[in-house]
Amino acid sequence: TETVDSKKDAVGVASEAIDQHGSAAVSLANPISIAGVTEGVSSSSAATVAKKKRKSKRSNDTLRRQQWALDRLRAEKMWRKSSGRRVVVAVIDTGVQANHPDLKGRVLKGRDFVDGDRSASDRNGHGTHIAGIVAARANNRRGIAGLAPSARILPVRVLDSAGNGNTLNAARGIVWAVNKGADVINLSFAGNQVDTQMQAAVD
Repeated sequence: TETVDSKKDAVGVASEAIDQHGSAAVSLANPISIAGVTEGVSSSSAATVAKKKRKSKRSNDTLRRQQWALDRLRAEKMWRKSSGRRVVVAVIDTGVQANHPDLKGRVLKGRDFVDGDRSASDRNGHGTHIAGIVAARANNRRGIAGLAPSARILPVRVLDSAGNGNTLNAARGIVWAVNKGADVINLSFAGNQVDTQMQAAVD
């Protein structure tokens, strides 16, 4: 495996690899980055949803009123059946701040495929944000409530401090997370090319 900085260099590396005896195929790592996704629901429609769903008492988290998605999903009613206990959710992203007050005690030891070590700490904030949406502690009178507040987070860092990365590390992160027992995997980034490595990892 070799990382290159330009398409010209990549073509050269690929050509050399194809010429080598025993090479079956060559695949290049494509760029990925944090996805700029809008919520898709206007504030007025969010307010309408909130009014309709107030039958279940909301959790006491300070920002819970702003979480229209939990209203729409009837989170508090769902928690009576399951809050995600014993479920491991891999957040494959910029890492996760394990000592965040809303996540402390829920974050497992992860892996860093950017720097190649076992510290999946977050140097951007996006991965921690995603982990909170998934599993922030509910009813602790601070922050937000996660959709699955009893779930555990497996942090996998594949994006750097600027939110950029490549599909090679993302594919490695997916396979590693599955091998470590992830029940669910979250990928909140995007690329603009079809990538065989990512497809193989997902498959």
